[in-house]
Amino acid sequence: MKKSTSIKKNSNKRLTKSIKVSPLFTEKDAKKLGKYFHINFKVVPFKEWQHGFNVELEHGSKFGSLTNISNDNPKVTAKIAIAHLKEDPRYYYYLNKMESAREKYWNKKGITSKPSIFLHPK
Repeated sequence: MKKSTSIKKNSNKRLTKSIKVSPLFTEKDAKKLGKYFHINFKVVPFKEWQHGFNVELEHGSKFGSLTNISNDNPKVTAKIAIAHLKEDPRYYYYLNKMESAREKYWNKKGITSKPSIFLHPK
C-alpha cells in the first residue's frame, strides 16, 4: 500500500505536508500531525499518539470497502485516534491489554482465529 496524501490547513497558512501511508505512519508523520492538531505530548505520550494512527488504519482500506471510513487519509485517521485519546490519553495502552486478554480467552477455547461476525461468511 503506497499512497501519498496531503494535509492542508488553510491555504493562506501554507501548511501542506506530504505523508506517506505505506502501510504504517512513521514517527515523522506522527510529529507532523501532532503539530497540525496541537496535541499536548505532556498529556498524550508520543508513542501512544503514533501507535493510535497505526491502529486506526483499520478504519481505512485494511479490511476492505465494508469498513473503509477514512480511505487511509492521515487527517481522518488522526481524528479517529483523537476521539479515542480524548476518552483517555492512554487509550491504546488499555486497548492492547484488552486485546491480549481477548487472545488468551480464544486460545483457552482452542480457537486460533477469530470467529466470523457474519451469519453467512463469504
